[in-house]
Amino acid sequence: MTWMRPLSDSHLRSHSWDLEGDFPLDGKDLITDETLATLLQSAPVLYSINPTKVVRLSQHLVMKGSGSVLPSEAKTLNLVASRIGIRAPRVHRSFQVEDETQYVGTKGYIVMDFIPGQPLDKCWSNLPYDNQRQIAIQIAYMIKEMQSVVNSQPDPLGDGPFRGRFITYYSAGQFKDSAEV
Repeated sequence: MTWMRPLSDSHLRSHSWDLEGDFPLDGKDLITDETLATLLQSAPVLYSINPTKVVRLSQHLVMKGSGSVLPSEAKTLNLVASRIGIRAPRVHRSFQVEDETQYVGTKGYIVMDFIPGQPLDKCWSNLPYDNQRQIAIQIAYMIKEMQSVVNSQPDPLGDGPFRGRFITYYSAGQFKDSAEV
């Protein structure tokens, strides 16, 4: 998963974190992948770390998109939510759109639940030490739980190749077994 940090406040639309507001998908049922992809440029921005963005689609949905968003990320979110019991956003849709401007030729998108609350980077310095300590313990527990999941296949979830800053942007895999990795 790509770690994200918010844009400076001047770049965020003031209502992007509101529980209610006028969002692009409110009141709409069906929408094509291509139309969803265009909303990455026009919907209220929650987070952005170039080139990845998370935008608010509706009162209940957000979308993450960039050339580095892979189908395996959506599958991992689903696995975490279903097997480990860690609170994770429910994935409603994940898709890739051909985009020749991207290094790998596609741009990935994940539509998932909006989880209301205040981002830690906005409130951390104002939290009492005991709260900071409890949050750190909870995060350490979540990491430990995620590391305990055994994947029987050596490839990423979703049967795609390994790709990213910790492996290679050129892609690697698929592999016969973990020794070949």
